[in-house]
Amino acid sequence: MAEPLHLVETHEEPDWPADADIREDFGHIVSLDVGQQQDYSALAVLQRWISSRYTTEDGTPVAVEQRELWRAAQRASEDARLDSRLGLTRHRVTSYGLVHIERLPLGTPFPRVVERVRRLMVHPTLQGRPPRPGQRGRPDPVLVYDATGGIGGMRDMFAQAGFPPGRRVWPVTIHGGNAVSFSQGFHRCPKRDLARLLAILLETPINRSRRLAFARRLPGLETLVGELKSFRVKINLATGHESFEAWRERDHDDEVLAVALGCWVGERLARDPVGPYTMVPIGAGIFASASKAP
Repeated sequence: MAEPLHLVETHEEPDWPADADIREDFGHIVSLDVGQQQDYSALAVLQRWISSRYTTEDGTPVAVEQRELWRAAQRASEDARLDSRLGLTRHRVTSYGLVHIERLPLGTPFPRVVERVRRLMVHPTLQGRPPRPGQRGRPDPVLVYDATGGIGGMRDMFAQAGFPPGRRVWPVTIHGGNAVSFSQGFHRCPKRDLARLLAILLETPINRSRRLAFARRLPGLETLVGELKSFRVKINLATGHESFEAWRERDHDDEVLAVALGCWVGERLARDPVGPYTMVPIGAGIFASASKAP
């Protein structure tokens, strides 16, 4: 009998980022770190939110009356240029809620790992929904998996797994260089970028909560917390050189990697609604503004 899937409803949690004019649910990311040989495989599910605050062009916070007018206009229009027409500047920040984490038993065959992923990808809680009057829709879940090492047949197994049509799958290979690239259907991500992003998300507060938060009562959270305690990012201020501890060089970092990989894809997905942008802290660092990336 298959193990049950323990998914936590994040909207029931009282401490998710809420200090925003608009808070939008951008769906879920299912992230898999594929274990090789004697390594564990780990699965994480992240719920992705984009919170927005509005100011006038000179940086003045939008008055309540203006905000209500904007909300009415936003509900009536999907025009991406609406903000500028109303003379408003939109400041966005992406945050993540971990709603599921598990480490699969050592030696779990790849077909069984794929089936576990399939069950998550079709889980009713994760499914998208179409737009309704006055309410934005939510995209379907996205799958990201660690394709480093070229595990034989994994890509074909996912293609044949029976996912509903239209599901997005991101195979990612992790390398020791500096550049992000895309080739032959695979995204290439520097190990450094994963470690940096995870550190930033865990340390950047939003409304007294981190950009990466863990749902309460989450089964299996103790294992992840233990891995995070051994995870470190060290930066030599004199040389700018970084070294990473407990990152694919020690045992038991599978859950940390699954979470980091999901967040990395989430940051790239966050560019879709508004075009390429980089996160730039403003004010007290509660929000970030959208600016064109090079």
